[in-house]
Amino acid sequence: MTQHRGKRSEFSEQRRFVKELVVSTARHDRIRAEKVCLLNNDQISDALKGRFESVVVGAIAFDRGEVLTDSHGKGSLQLPDNRCEWMLAVDSAEN
Repeated sequence: MTQHRGKRSEFSEQRRFVKELVVSTARHDRIRAEKVCLLNNDQISDALKGRFESVVVGAIAFDRGEVLTDSHGKGSLQLPDNRCEWMLAVDSAEN
């Protein structure tokens, strides 16, 4: 058993909860090899309000029909947090 020292931020805890919720309810498309989000922001915020006392608005960033993971590595859960910088780096590397 590992020991965690220090206090985790509430934002990180809520973000982990949202990711686990979205992935567990996602639809897996076997033909395209991708997972698609089936929840909208209202359903996610209701689940957050049921679990936590105060809700951080920035923890919700998923839309219904959004591709979470795919075989090309371009799903929303596969991209780094700084998406704009990462996409510019990918575009410049391809040229």
